Amino acid sequence: MIASSSSGSTSLLPILLLKNYLHFLSRRPISGSNLHFKAGRIASLQTLAPLLAFNPGDDLEQCVAMLRTLTTTNLARFAPQILRLLQRYKEPSLPRHIVSSMAQPPACFFAGVKRALLILGQGIGIGDEIITFPLATTLRSRMSADATLTVLSSYRDLWRDVQGVDSQGLYDGLGEVVEAVRQGGYDLVVMVDFERPGLLSTLCAEPAVTRYIELAMGLRELSVLDKPEGRVWKLEHPDPYDANFYHHMERMRLWLGDQQQPAKLFPRTFASQGAREVVVYASPFTSKEDPSQQFWLELLLSMLQKELSAGLTVSVHVDSGANYATRAFALELARSIDNSGRPGISAQAASTIGLAGSLLSLADAMQRIANADIVVTSDSFPAHAGQLYGKLTLVLARDGVENWRAPAPGNFYLRAGAPIAELVAQARVLLGDLAHLHPVEGGIADSPALSALRSSARSLHRTLHQNGAQPDDEVLRLQWTAAHQATLAVLAESATWPSGYSILLADNEYHDLLPPHPPADTASSASLLHMRCRVAEWCNSNLLKYALWPGLEGASA
Repeated sequence: MIASSSSGSTSLLPILLLKNYLHFLSRRPISGSNLHFKAGRIASLQTLAPLLAFNPGDDLEQCVAMLRTLTTTNLARFAPQILRLLQRYKEPSLPRHIVSSMAQPPACFFAGVKRALLILGQGIGIGDEIITFPLATTLRSRMSADATLTVLSSYRDLWRDVQGVDSQGLYDGLGEVVEAVRQGGYDLVVMVDFERPGLLSTLCAEPAVTRYIELAMGLRELSVLDKPEGRVWKLEHPDPYDANFYHHMERMRLWLGDQQQPAKLFPRTFASQGAREVVVYASPFTSKEDPSQQFWLELLLSMLQKELSAGLTVSVHVDSGANYATRAFALELARSIDNSGRPGISAQAASTIGLAGSLLSLADAMQRIANADIVVTSDSFPAHAGQLYGKLTLVLARDGVENWRAPAPGNFYLRAGAPIAELVAQARVLLGDLAHLHPVEGGIADSPALSALRSSARSLHRTLHQNGAQPDDEVLRLQWTAAHQATLAVLAESATWPSGYSILLADNEYHDLLPPHPPADTASSASLLHMRCRVAEWCNSNLLKYALWPGLEGASA
């Protein structure tokens, strides 16, 4: 590490926060509907300026001058210049007395923790933060009953109802993060971001920090620092396993010593007849692309057949986003749905509950998703919020984001770039078979091949996840082969399916998603990891979720 004599070790923390988060922001693609996000992140960086001590004429003086005048319009010009001046400031090496280990941290690491602070960095999106929610219950399970957990996030009220959190606050600027770390009096500081925060060694020089955990989601890195004991423990990523971020969060939870079995929310069973209103929460927005009014109007109207089930009405609540441009889009879309003349279908632009016409707060968006029956969304945070509440969630997923797919039973993934007619046919199948919004001709729920797949999946999962028991090698091999053969039989049968059922195979290449055979040695820990990960990937697919949907078996009888 090279630092000017004026900066000193106590200033390295704000310098690295500026360097790292300006780098993250300058690389991130941001849609026109999300420019408020960029403006907020720039304002956050500017709160670090008072913490950057410098001598007249040195590099930091120039950095601070440009930082103070940074805007959304000059970011592309100034960011590279600031980063060049900060290039010589690097995270230092770990102090030479600290022992680094790839072992699991001992239980005593959490002993004596009375106040813990969990900070969500500003390189992480809302959906990614939702993926990290289980971290709160993990920390809670490892700390004493009288310990408190405080969460600092830059998304207002996102953690409000998360189990294990004692208090949650909003921070607007990274300067507040520095203040909380240095003056908050916390026994444990946890920093989470999608990119690597890169503060492990730097915090060794911060007197107020005694225990520190750093999680870099995107790199699947987890590091634990115990300064008084002079120890660092690091969790290795067993590439290619646990590539899915949900799966890897589960692995991190277990590595930190949390043995609780997380509850799995299954979608509720939809009534197939009688008078009822179904609420569809529709979210067209992403942080990286602007939506098409025509596309979303056609999708939302056409996915609902003209003849709904008897007694059924559908209310579409359109997410109005976080600014007036997105709200105008939502109002126009809702108005177009209402003006379509479709009997039994109405729409509204969702606003903050109790404040008609207002912008939609994040907390109220979460509440509306919790109260909805079905979520239809672009590949954005509602895709992750839907699984929190056990909703049937249809996600228009872009290529390249497969590792974000939620293993929740209700999340189904459609190809965002597919022709609209194909997406409509696929959505109709899911809404008809699983939500009973309308009858589906040529249903396949009880086909022999799908029934065999359903049975083999249940058996194989039970065998691989027996509590504390080593799976019987012969039984495991028979069940594995049966599951693979059942998958191939479904693929062969799919040629006769009505076109909309292509949704069941649209998300994966299924021929070897579950490999043909288990490893030769099924008893080793490496083989068990391999088998459990491959089965988890197989189960986290449209086909298996459909086959195992509650109440589906016998539905077409």
